[in-house]
Amino acid sequence: MPNADVTVKGVFCVIVSLGEYPQTIKASGVTVDEGQSKTAGGLTYYKGSDDAWYVKQYENAKSSGEKYSDGTAVGQGGTSYKYFKVEPIKWRVVSTNYGGKKLLMANQVLSMCEYYDTKEEDRVNIHPNNYKESKVRAFLNGLEYNKSGTTDSSFLAKGFLQTAFSASELASILDTTVDNSADSTACPGVSPATGSVCENTTDKIFLLSLKEATDSSYGFPAHDAGSMGNTRIIKSSDYAKACGVDYPLLNPDRYGSIWQLRSPVENTSLQVPRYYGVRMCSDTGKIVGAALESSGAKSAGVVPALCVNN
Repeated sequence: MPNADVTVKGVFCVIVSLGEYPQTIKASGVTVDEGQSKTAGGLTYYKGSDDAWYVKQYENAKSSGEKYSDGTAVGQGGTSYKYFKVEPIKWRVVSTNYGGKKLLMANQVLSMCEYYDTKEEDRVNIHPNNYKESKVRAFLNGLEYNKSGTTDSSFLAKGFLQTAFSASELASILDTTVDNSADSTACPGVSPATGSVCENTTDKIFLLSLKEATDSSYGFPAHDAGSMGNTRIIKSSDYAKACGVDYPLLNPDRYGSIWQLRSPVENTSLQVPRYYGVRMCSDTGKIVGAALESSGAKSAGVVPALCVNN
């Protein structure tokens, strides 16, 4: 301890459980029987000897040296696989006054999905960082999306929403009008994006906006705050690490993974090609802009948010 008085600031939040998703790597003493299986949305679950369900996932760590919670290494290249236990999802209660609803956000990075497949403007008058038309929105809600002029149905009725929640749980998740206006892309010190904003959407699952992720009433600091104790520091589940989420090798006990916001950022200069990007939360919790083709954007994690009644 330092030889002087110190000020200690505690950060407290309410955590609730809702839904299930693969998270922790299988314990060494558990065996998995692939002869006993069931489908949950977009994933197949296998029965473990501990009577829990597990997901088989090929390992594709972004960097060598990454480790699971049990201290074992995360494989790279998609040539090896591990099993991950399906467990209750923990949600942070961000607000009890989100348009009269309770706003929840996952307390871990749960998975990975690129914002969009390409950095190119491959759809007429729709930028690739348009949230309404994004791949990640389709993944979260189990929707089709337009990919280079064709309809991609990979997530249709089998996205995160359909995978993580039972029928009764789905009924408790409210339809939310998601603000995608220019105002949602701004905060003190950051000007609004205008060229890539889109219409509001009505979704059950969504990503936080820049405005929301810097709202002090939600317990978040300024956009450029990046330090230990930052409430935007969110760690990855073991499953998300295997999926390839960018995870810090330096001080992993202190810092978290890179995760996406829904807000676009764009270079409005006359440079060609134009810069299309989105806002990301870095490992230290600082919010930055990342080009869609950048390594950070391609390996950024997904932290779902949703609303329920108070």
